[in-house]
Amino acid sequence: MKMIKASIVICSLLAFAAISQIPVSQAPTGKAWAVLVNASGNVGSNETQMLYNVLIDHYNFEDIYYLHLETSFPGVDAKATKANFRWALTNWLSSHSTANDFVLIYVVAHGGGYSMYDNAFVGLSKYMLADGRAEVAWDNQGKPAYSDEGMEVLEQNLLNGCRGPPLDVNGDGDLDDWVGVDECIKFIPLSDPLQRYWDDEVAADLSGLSYKTLAFVYVGCTAENSTEHCFSGGFIDDLSAPNRIIITPTNETWPSWGAYDENKNLLGYSFWGKEFISAFDVDTLAFNEADVDSSGKVSFKEAFDYAWNHDPARTGEVPQSETPWLDDNGNGLPTFVQGQDVLDPTDGQLASQTYLGTLKSPDINKDGVIDIADVVSVALSFMAIRDHPNPEHIYIERLDLNDDGYIDIEDIVIVAIHFEERYH
Repeated sequence: MKMIKASIVICSLLAFAAISQIPVSQAPTGKAWAVLVNASGNVGSNETQMLYNVLIDHYNFEDIYYLHLETSFPGVDAKATKANFRWALTNWLSSHSTANDFVLIYVVAHGGGYSMYDNAFVGLSKYMLADGRAEVAWDNQGKPAYSDEGMEVLEQNLLNGCRGPPLDVNGDGDLDDWVGVDECIKFIPLSDPLQRYWDDEVAADLSGLSYKTLAFVYVGCTAENSTEHCFSGGFIDDLSAPNRIIITPTNETWPSWGAYDENKNLLGYSFWGKEFISAFDVDTLAFNEADVDSSGKVSFKEAFDYAWNHDPARTGEVPQSETPWLDDNGNGLPTFVQGQDVLDPTDGQLASQTYLGTLKSPDINKDGVIDIADVVSVALSFMAIRDHPNPEHIYIERLDLNDDGYIDIEDIVIVAIHFEERYH
């Protein structure tokens, strides 16, 4: 019966096709842009697709630049490589985003870092940063370090590919000095040093962007028992800055984990990433649970907290272990110093005020269900705007469901079809 009613409404509305379109004014909060990167192969092949679908279906993003190893995925613009990622930041994003805009960068990839000097310790590698500067840091009997990484790992634990032997970095005849280790995002092939996007390089490329708020989420997704560790929390050392939210599923000394079923088959996303993305998905129960302040939208802090509470790799439901980190006040914390996590209880204010752009939801009256009332709400709103003496000055972006700059019959039909599909 409900499907029949929805069909009747759709047909009736289409009969008014001659009604003119009503333009909406420019959003006062600026535009939203996103760069999505999936370079982890089958370990996380579906994670960015989950996020892409959520952004397309429910949020008003101006544009999304999507990099993936599988270019046949819907919406993918180019193959996920270091060069393409850098181009997306330094060319595409830098030429679009303005000082009023919101920017989301979401990366799923393997990474190099703590204890793996052949992969991540730039001071020991012939593959230097773009400016040729080697990042080396040690205490050296009280001499100040000049690395941005701090005192993270003892020389005796700085192992070549987690296998050894350890290295006397400063050549003082012992292995008891603390050294700093850079992190990197690894692109395919993982063994190619030229496909490693170093944290300092990422920081330099982000420094050229304009935005009001930038959210950088790096999920170093790995398979169970994999040696391709992540250490994504270490990027906070380099990327932390005012008006930036840096979120990682783990600290800088540990991997994050790819989700798997009871038969240990990989599911194509990370344990943490699935929960984090689900918190933003209007069509899930996770969205309602994550929205703790009942505002009808989920902030980055709410999504982070939801993932914290539901990530099986953090709660102990699976053998793996994760410690998600968030920094949003620009002070470089959390970080890792001399064997200890240094946390910051003051983080979270900016993330609590930041959302995934403007939510476009078919639940117009926000009563928790999508029904005939929502269809009628859009229709009545459309007629009210149409009859207003200055309709172009009325801003009701949530009614522009197809984000085409107009409130018209198509928006009414979108709600009606969504309602019908719910009961199909």
